[in-house]
Amino acid sequence: MSKKAIAKSAFVVMILTIISRLVGFFRDQLIALHFGASGVTDAYFVGITFPNLIVGIFGVAVSTAFLPVFTRMLGVLERREEAWRMVSSVFSVCAAVGIVLSAGGMLGAPWLVKLLAPGFSGETYRLAVVTTRIVFPGVLFMIVGLIAKATLNSFREFAVPALGPIIQNFVLIAGLVFVVRSGVVGLAVAMLLGMFTQLLIQIPALVKRGMRYRLTFDIVDPNVWRVGRLALPIIVGSLAGQSYIMVDRSLASHLATGSIAALTFADKVRQLPLGLFVAAITTVLYPSLADYAAKKDYSGLQAAVGMGLRLVGLITVPAAVGLAVLRIPVIRLLFERGAFGEMATAQTSAALLFYSLSIVALAANSVLTITFYGMQDMITPTLILVGGAVSNIFLDFLLVEPMGHSGLALANSVASFVMTMAFLVALRKKIAGFQLSTVLSSTRKIVISSIAMAVVAVWAGTYFRIFDGGYGMLQQVTFVGATIAISGATYGLLALLLGVEEVQLVVVAVRRKVMSRLSTLKRTRS
Repeated sequence: MSKKAIAKSAFVVMILTIISRLVGFFRDQLIALHFGASGVTDAYFVGITFPNLIVGIFGVAVSTAFLPVFTRMLGVLERREEAWRMVSSVFSVCAAVGIVLSAGGMLGAPWLVKLLAPGFSGETYRLAVVTTRIVFPGVLFMIVGLIAKATLNSFREFAVPALGPIIQNFVLIAGLVFVVRSGVVGLAVAMLLGMFTQLLIQIPALVKRGMRYRLTFDIVDPNVWRVGRLALPIIVGSLAGQSYIMVDRSLASHLATGSIAALTFADKVRQLPLGLFVAAITTVLYPSLADYAAKKDYSGLQAAVGMGLRLVGLITVPAAVGLAVLRIPVIRLLFERGAFGEMATAQTSAALLFYSLSIVALAANSVLTITFYGMQDMITPTLILVGGAVSNIFLDFLLVEPMGHSGLALANSVASFVMTMAFLVALRKKIAGFQLSTVLSSTRKIVISSIAMAVVAVWAGTYFRIFDGGYGMLQQVTFVGATIAISGATYGLLALLLGVEEVQLVVVAVRRKVMSRLSTLKRTRS
């Protein structure tokens, strides 16, 4: 794909992701409204942790390994029928694994909860077990859904898979609205139904692309074996990379009530710029990286990696600075109502301060990881993930006692930057002549613009008194929104004046779009 095509596709995915995140935040606000940062909320978040971990480890690993193999068969080798046979086999194998994992998780729920949250007891423990058992069958739907997403992405079809999370969030909101009397049990049932819809919505698009599913387990197919071999190190790396979550939950279960919920809500805010923008960029970039690597076009690969790093930096540097500065009014606006009170806001904003430090590193790691995966080098990212997990867990134990749950957030941020440094060193060894000069030049300008933005944000926030609290919802939306708009405009204007290329490209594109629209209107009137 050309730079223009990548940018256009990324914009479409970004818009759909923004809608999904907005709906998702409305969902989280309803959860906070009804349950607050309480033992009930802790139980729910622990209950969905293991199913999400398994999907994040196994499902993401297989779908990530699957995409470059399928892309190569479609593009370079042009073996379409063989490619579709492989898809059927991978679907069948993943479905079988999903059934086994779901059954095992439901049966082992009591032990899993004890492993993850040994500090739980009584009603909190019981609710966590029930939630785990209800949500675990969704592992099957999510794993197969990720393979469907990778298949469609190989065809440069990004919109339909991006609709899945939107539908899932609407289902979850419906569960909150209509079965709120069932508490977290009803919420867990809604979560399970939402997981199923993520798969269901992609089936018509797969059929349209030519897929004819057959129940087959052709595990002797060399391409299926290749997917498995590529997925294995990703599974190992993901298992290590996600292990800190289990350690965090375990340590936080011994802290003040609501610590797990505070970390979870803060992480959701941290994930906002990553989910809205970075995920859109990497989703569109990954098939192109795999295509460049398959064709051994290393100059195109380098250009795509550099563009990806610059784009995520353009978004995540100001996002990290902005969330750190405006953390309290942002958390208050998003969650403080109903059962979510001032204490929960203080807990969550404290975690967000330290989580925000990692946003830039996590974004860079996403681009660098898919770069190695696109080259079908799964070993290097695995080693880096293992190293990052070890450092994260070591820092967890070092910081949790003096800093509480904030120490767990800081440990994750420091480990994320350690991984970024390791990725950059490894990439320079992997791609001869890979240069970061353009990325660093752009980053310097972005940092300067972000610092200026922070100063304006503090001034505007003080002027509107958003740090003091006491406002109603409408006033909060107005004044926090005005502060963000003024500081964001400052960032964009200064970045443009400093010559940040990506901002200039956006301005030129918007100008062309406006001129084209005006020209069309003139022709219509004449």
